[in-house]
Amino acid sequence: MTLVVAIDFSPLSDQALAVAKSLAARCAPAVVHALHVVPQLEIDSALPTLHADLAAAGLERLRAHLVERGMAEGVEAHAEVGLPSTSIPHLARAVHADVIVMGTHGRTGLARLVMGSVAETVMRSAPCSVLVVRERELGPEEKIEPARPGQDMHEHHARGILHQESPNVASSQYGMGALTFRP
Repeated sequence: MTLVVAIDFSPLSDQALAVAKSLAARCAPAVVHALHVVPQLEIDSALPTLHADLAAAGLERLRAHLVERGMAEGVEAHAEVGLPSTSIPHLARAVHADVIVMGTHGRTGLARLVMGSVAETVMRSAPCSVLVVRERELGPEEKIEPARPGQDMHEHHARGILHQESPNVASSQYGMGALTFRP
């Protein structure tokens, strides 16, 4: 399976990357192609060297982002200068992608009219299926991050919250638990 995932360095694109990596793990052997599209400026169209420099800088930033997130393994990084709505389907055609994974903010009304919907445009022109990851809040169970073995809970997270169970009135046993919640 070949997947293309659009990266704009937002938390939503990180969620899309996590979904793409999860799909790739389930459908092994699979290849994930991460694409960052550097916005094209009107003034740079006559300067091909500027395009190359912008694409190289975008590729370097993408690779650093993938390493920083611990997602670089098994991901091929790509960067292009242009419009996301045309560059994403273009890469999907070039690598014969089976699925494009991308985020959407779910804008409606005037915001969608003014800003447009890249996801909708990609869906209309994509050569393959498009999986759209919606922006959502993490539930409380997804925010729980356990402390590592041998690590004091307060060292684990500067703003950690210690939860201690109170003695059970019905029995003489005491319980003790520690959880760290990410803000």
